[in-house]
Amino acid sequence: MPLLETLSGQPVWLAILISLAVSITIAVLGVIPSAFITAANIIYFGFAGGLALSIIGEAAGAIISFFLYRKGVKKTGAKNL
Repeated sequence: MPLLETLSGQPVWLAILISLAVSITIAVLGVIPSAFITAANIIYFGFAGGLALSIIGEAAGAIISFFLYRKGVKKTGAKNL
């Protein structure tokens, strides 16, 4: 997996930041399944740590997506939403 190759050899804090950035990007795009990043997190950080990191990344991505989509709806002038 290319993500695991990127994460290996990095300091733990940098690997966490890379993983979160990828998770948030995947959540914002909304078309790519996040199972691959979850699997990579579990392999690299262990089950509990990887799962927690994936949940945090997905939640952050959902929050950011909400505000981005909300901003987009306001620009289109939709009054019923």
